[in-house]
Amino acid sequence: MDFELNEDEALVAEMAGKFAAACTPGDSHWSALADMGWFGCHLPADTGGSGLGMAGASILGEAMGRACLTDGYIGHAIIGAGALAGAPDRAALLEAAITGTTRLGAALIEPDRRHDLTRPATTATPVDGGYRIDGIKAPALHCRGADHIVISASISAEPALFLLPPDAAGIALTQIPGPDGRDLARLKLTGVILSESHRIDAPSDLLARLEMAFLIALAAESCGAMQQLVQMTGAYLETRQQFGRPIGSFQALQHRLADMHVALDEARSLMLAAAMAADANAPEAALITRKAWIQCGWSARRIAEEAVQMHGAIGMTSECQVAHFVKRLTANELVGGHPGLHLGVLSAMA
Repeated sequence: MDFELNEDEALVAEMAGKFAAACTPGDSHWSALADMGWFGCHLPADTGGSGLGMAGASILGEAMGRACLTDGYIGHAIIGAGALAGAPDRAALLEAAITGTTRLGAALIEPDRRHDLTRPATTATPVDGGYRIDGIKAPALHCRGADHIVISASISAEPALFLLPPDAAGIALTQIPGPDGRDLARLKLTGVILSESHRIDAPSDLLARLEMAFLIALAAESCGAMQQLVQMTGAYLETRQQFGRPIGSFQALQHRLADMHVALDEARSLMLAAAMAADANAPEAALITRKAWIQCGWSARRIAEEAVQMHGAIGMTSECQVAHFVKRLTANELVGGHPGLHLGVLSAMA
């Protein structure tokens, strides 16, 4: 595969790099993301997006991972706007989501099926021209302050998507303290009544495509965080003195830093391959995406552990930036699922 960026992608990468370098972690950058059109970067041009696909989303995801941003890009843009882009009758709402005037939350993940978003256990039972929704979603993404929450449910064992009003009766939303401060919640739905107008008219394969986009974007964020850890560790080894010389001059630590670079390249190469396969609608796209997320989990753990150990005791403190990126990688695994879960799915797919 050719991983070289085209002209449009190179421009986005340059803008994203400058933006990430100027960002302050923990601050809200919602307006800036909307003004730059990044909420619709990956969407087709005929839906109001920029048409850069998952290759563009991976560029933005890496930048957000490097900056440790928690502004809801994945829940709002990748899942929320991605779900609306497949529904022709939601053009006005999609436009509002792309411009940032409407906020979307996402609740596709379930406690018992975190590794598979295409078979929701939440049920939608037809009643009087509408649906009764029952189930638990966790972790739900960016639901605090959302105008609509995109949820999945099964109608007679067939998956479907709905726009859930956050103030509907029967909803219990409990915040989950995220390691990196992002907005996570447990969404319990008990007898929630939705009308037919709340159902998203979408292609049958939309959930599968949303699952791929979700994992690719999350993997890109992880790669961005890993890049920062590798860079910070290399800089620390050059400046920390021991026995009268930089500790980076010791061969053992050079080898460990080299292993960190290899782990990053393994994860990033598979993530980019998954993005390109998804954009090309390749038959093996789902398989590559699952492999990419598994490798990101393995690489993240290796890089995080090495970064903390080579920084020494200071790497365990909140004052050291290493801790923030380790928390980011930990939160991504919490949201995306442990690699061991995905290995089970991968074995069934192979």
